[in-house]
Amino acid sequence: MELFSEEEFGKLSTQRQHIVEVLAICMTPVDMSTLLQILRGCGWADASTKSGTLTQALARQELNALYKLGWISASNSSLSYVVVRSQILDAVVQFSVQNGNFQKVALRVLEFEPQLDTAARDRERGDYLGLIAKRQARIAFYDGDATSFEAASLTLRKPEYKSIYIDLLEPFNAKLFAKTPLVL
Repeated sequence: MELFSEEEFGKLSTQRQHIVEVLAICMTPVDMSTLLQILRGCGWADASTKSGTLTQALARQELNALYKLGWISASNSSLSYVVVRSQILDAVVQFSVQNGNFQKVALRVLEFEPQLDTAARDRERGDYLGLIAKRQARIAFYDGDATSFEAASLTLRKPEYKSIYIDLLEPFNAKLFAKTPLVL
């Protein structure tokens, strides 16, 4: 999958769409436990299982399907840590903003930030602090939070993180740009 397509996204099951949205807003590698906790926190973990909730086995099946369809990439064949493919990440986040899911997911992502930060540190050795700041800046930008955006940007201005590009409004979205506070 080279570019995000609303049409192709719409062909995914609702559960798969939610997983892709969560992973895009997380931006950094996510393990199964954290993914399930965020989905539950969003009220998106219902499934036709005995418990009525999404299990690790069912979630792994969903991740395998998303991997084969090209929506996500993984650290290994067991899908221990997964991310949305970088080519579509921002378009998925923009779609989430437009469909009203962004704030719900962002709140859960921020709630589970310690787990996400640990995964980023373990998986992305060199620039993990920069990647964490990038996630924080992206969430703040799409949430219209200038104060949090500036705080994250302070980290990204450090010389060791100059190569980290925030990737906002890519592809350009005139509707979202028009709603963006001028201070951002």
